[in-house]
Amino acid sequence: MSLQDSLKTLKDTVAQTNKMIAATENTINASMDSLMKNANSNELKSIQKQVMQVKSLLVKAKSGKNVDVEISNIANNINNGRRD
Repeated sequence: MSLQDSLKTLKDTVAQTNKMIAATENTINASMDSLMKNANSNELKSIQKQVMQVKSLLVKAKSGKNVDVEISNIANNINNGRRD
C-alpha cells in the first residue's frame, strides 16, 4: 500500500469517526432533552450533572482522547441507579 493510499484510508476513517461522533451527540442531546422534560426538580439536578459529564466526554472524544473508561464508569453508575 502506498503512502497516498494509507493517507486516504486514514482520512476516510477520520471522516467516518467524526460522523459517528456527530450521530452519537445528536442521540445524546435528544435523550437528554426528553429526560429533562419528564423529570421532577430532584431528578433534574442529577440529569444536569450527567449532561455536563457527557458533554465533557464528547469534547474529549472529538479531540481524539480515549474516553472508554469514563464512558464505562458513567454506564455503570446509570445501571446501578436503575437497580436501586
